Amino acid sequence: MFFNIKKFVLPLIIFIFLLKIGFLLSERKLVWTDEMWVQNKTINMCSYKDIFFKLNFPELNNSPTFFIIQKLFSDIFSYHYSFPEDNHGLTYVTVHEPRFQFIMRSPSNIYMSLALAIIFYFFSARFTLIAGFYALATALSVPMVWMYWVEAKPYSLWFLLTVLQVLISCDLIMDKHKKNERAEKWLLLITHLLLAFTVINSLIQITIVTFLISLYKKFSYRFMLLLGGLPIAIIFIYIFLSFNHTIGGPVNPLSSLLDVLMPEHVVFYVIYLILAGWALIVQKNKIFLNGYVLTLFLLFLTSAVFFSYYLYYKPMGNIPLHSRYLIYMVPMDIIMTVFVSQGIIKFFWNSKPVVLCICVVLGWSLALQSLLTYEYIFSQGLYLHVPG
Repeated sequence: MFFNIKKFVLPLIIFIFLLKIGFLLSERKLVWTDEMWVQNKTINMCSYKDIFFKLNFPELNNSPTFFIIQKLFSDIFSYHYSFPEDNHGLTYVTVHEPRFQFIMRSPSNIYMSLALAIIFYFFSARFTLIAGFYALATALSVPMVWMYWVEAKPYSLWFLLTVLQVLISCDLIMDKHKKNERAEKWLLLITHLLLAFTVINSLIQITIVTFLISLYKKFSYRFMLLLGGLPIAIIFIYIFLSFNHTIGGPVNPLSSLLDVLMPEHVVFYVIYLILAGWALIVQKNKIFLNGYVLTLFLLFLTSAVFFSYYLYYKPMGNIPLHSRYLIYMVPMDIIMTVFVSQGIIKFFWNSKPVVLCICVVLGWSLALQSLLTYEYIFSQGLYLHVPG
């Protein structure tokens, strides 16, 4: 069900439209220190061998995929500009550098635009066109999507790979006809390998998804070892090669989690769990406890607990746990919210007035969150630069 060639046309149009929005955002967002650091210290100074084998590599995230792609873009477009440094290195300033904003941010723009188009495609192909647009609107109402859409850092690539991982694993678990099972399981393996080569923090999500797949699917031990063991081994290799920092610092874990988890979405989760519990205990109906929600809820909850624990017990860490290091939880939250919303509507489906009221509440909630996101992004001044 994940593959449906006939329904690719509209998602393709949406992808192109989102790509155009991304280029406009990139043009209006000044280059900041972290992006300058990657360009000066990694892209310009490191060879492909240095990046892949971690030789004299200055980045905290040792995984090479993002940096290799950035260097490819740099070489293809012959862009090797170095940002000015003073005696103390790069200062925390923002600068206008048009070629960087177009060339070096293009990969991130492609990743995020593709991720959003895939979310739309999945829900429109599996459910309805309305579900697809609701999923897209939900994604666009989340501040973290706009904050890191075009940043020349690994965040949007991590976002894209997490979208693929979650949707493919959900489809594998729920597809009873096994029509696309062979293709999807190998696509999930490729996604896990890309995650392992993209960011070391993907360790927890790869572990949990592999465990859940093992519960729902009777794949061979050899394949399960490839699906989980190989990516995890790769991550540990990159951890031990050069990572000598501890996550921690003064950042409040609750604040970081609320940056990636919308409070109104939590309300939907609670309502859904109450309804699902009622259906299971009172009505003896298991239809609402489907594998989609259980999978996403377990993955999300475990990840949240893990990072909260990690922060609390590393108070002197030298890398503050900024919310952008939890960005992989954002697509999980988006996807889970859509599933939960559908579940609530399905529970009351025989009462059309109640369904209408629920749809109105969901619409108002989405509209309000979109306005709050716009206000927040505007207050941060991320896209206030006017070229010219």
